[in-house]
Amino acid sequence: MGEYITESGMKFGPFPPEALIRIESIPQYRKIQQGMHISEFIYYDKEKQRLISLEEKTTAPNPNSNAVDNPKEHFQKYIRDIREKFENSLDLYLNLALKRIYRQALHELIIINSKSYLFWLLKTMREHG
Repeated sequence: MGEYITESGMKFGPFPPEALIRIESIPQYRKIQQGMHISEFIYYDKEKQRLISLEEKTTAPNPNSNAVDNPKEHFQKYIRDIREKFENSLDLYLNLALKRIYRQALHELIIINSKSYLFWLLKTMREHG
């Protein structure tokens, strides 16, 4: 029926396979992955028309803890790191989507121009042949 994802002992899903993007498996990501932090996966909820980027965590620092120096700063860094993953994931997704749209538009333009050229060629051959 759908695809499940298990990360850090947590199970997510089911997701329609065509709506699920596992970023780590995208060849473009693998080329640039060093130093680029991303979320676990992106899912497009067609019904709600929402793009969901998921980063699962089993623990989080407590901003009120006495166990570490500057617990609020430690917590803020944790949140910044997660935000960076979401931003990188969204950037990668949008770049891939725009490239796909561009390729499709270019393909359609080539087809239209090919048909126009073929029409012109046949017309010219009839007129001069």
